Amino acid sequence: MWQELFGEPLFRFQTSDPAVNKRMRQRNDFTLVSEALNAALWVYRARFYSPREARRTLKRITRREIHFDATEGVYFAETGAVVAQKTGGKQNN
Repeated sequence: MWQELFGEPLFRFQTSDPAVNKRMRQRNDFTLVSEALNAALWVYRARFYSPREARRTLKRITRREIHFDATEGVYFAETGAVVAQKTGGKQNN
């Protein structure tokens, strides 16, 4: 997620996760502005009164913790498969 122009209420949300895309598509305040032809990539535009409100929405949509990349100036959430190690059974030493 990033703000289009500092001080303006427009934000862009980009995802390659189909589940997150579905959640944004179902919201009335999100508008699809770009879509990749040969890959799973969607970019939406939304209007928020503050960056804080936009970050809160990003957290709700992704259902993950939000991080900030200072070099790119974007907020992101890692939405991949959660892999847990199996417990129990025999261990090889």
